[in-house]
Formats: sequence, structure tokens, C-alpha cells
Amino acid sequence: QSVLDVGCGGGRAAFGLTPPATSLIGVDHQQAMLDVFADEAAQRGLSCTTVLGDWPDVSAQTPGAAVVTCHHVLFNVADLVPFIRALDSHAAQRVVVEIPLRHPLSVLSGLWQHFWQLQRPTSPSAHDALAVVREVGIDAHLETFSVEKVDTAISDEHVEFTRIRLCLPEARDPEVREFLDADLVDAMHFAVAPVDIGRGERLWTSHEELLDRFELDVVPSERSGVTHLLFWRR
Repeated sequence: QSVLDVGCGGGRAAFGLTPPATSLIGVDHQQAMLDVFADEAAQRGLSCTTVLGDWPDVSAQTPGAAVVTCHHVLFNVADLVPFIRALDSHAAQRVVVEIPLRHPLSVLSGLWQHFWQLQRPTSPSAHDALAVVREVGIDAHLETFSVEKVDTAISDEHVEFTRIRLCLPEARDPEVREFLDADLVDAMHFAVAPVDIGRGERLWTSHEELLDRFELDVVPSERSGVTHLLFWRR
């Protein structure tokens, strides 16, 4: 069995299907991610092919597979129809796309309303994506699941990261902590740019400091040089 993982990153989606899959194809727009993908496949004794580039631009040069996976990518896709059509045309059996039910940043909507009286949009959502897929004639179905949360203490770093994301002064930390303690934030998104401005506030020594409480997806953008860090509550 073969798996094509589009936007593979380090391969979380593809390696979740091994076994029974023994042959993997990874597509990503950053070579560093493909190198991690290929190294992990080699350590597991799996056949591996990598394709560097943006999907669906590189779809013509990408082999098909029994199953195509796409893990936490769709909310970053500007034009969904050609993206989905290319996924579908490469799958002999099935396409599996995983995204949150709501946009990752929507978990901060309540905080934006509380601190700034700003009503944030409620879309796009997984249901919006499903509607688009069905409109192009693909018989798609939505399956939902939940991940068990592990309660851990809110650190000062968690409070600081969220407060900076909300463009608040340090004096509002107690209010931000109150929201975090109430479990009203399940995810965070940070964009890390390779710019040295010689001033500012330190967010962390290493983003690994958050991994006791959050899962992490790293989504690099080759064109802009920005790396997106998506934290999901454990």
C-alpha cells in the first residue's frame, strides 16, 4: 500500500498509516521538511519519494498513491477547488484531509471580544470546506473526533505569549491568565520571521518550553521566510 502526503512536514499523517503502508510520497514546499520526512522513512525501513514545491503546482510531477493525506493544510489554501481536484486525481482509493472544525485562531475570538470589543469572524470552518468539496462533485463525508486533554498548570510563558498575540500591555496579564485558567484557549498561532530589529520582547528561549501543554505543528513558508508555529492543547 502507498500513501501520498501533501504538505507532509515531518510526516505525522503518513507515518500514522505505516503499517500497513510501506511506500510513501511526501510533498512539501520546504526542503528541510522533506529531509526530515525522508530520514524518518529510512529509519522505519520504508520506501520514500519526495517532491519539492507548492501543491497543486507540482501535482503533474507527483506520483499517485492508494491513499492521499493532507494534514492541517487546508486553512492556508487560497484557492481550494484546484487544490482538492489535484488531491482527488492522485488517489486510487481515498483522500483523507484533517483540519480543525474551526479556524485555529478562532479560539481567541472570546478574548478579542473581551479586551478589544472586536467581533471576530466565525468562518471558515470544516463545514465550509466540506461544502466546497461537494460542490465540485466529490462525494465527501465529515468525520469528527476529539482528543483527550491533559490538565497542566498555566505557566507565565503561556500568559505572555497570548497577551502579546492580543496586542495587550503586560499589566493585563492577570486577566489573560484568568481566561487561560478557564480553559477558553485551546490553540495558539505564532508567525516567526527571520528579522533582527534589535529590540522587542523575548517570547522563549525555545518553543519546546510549551510542549508540556501543547502539541506543535511547524508550517514553514519558503516564499516569505516566515515559519508558522501552531500549538494545539494536549
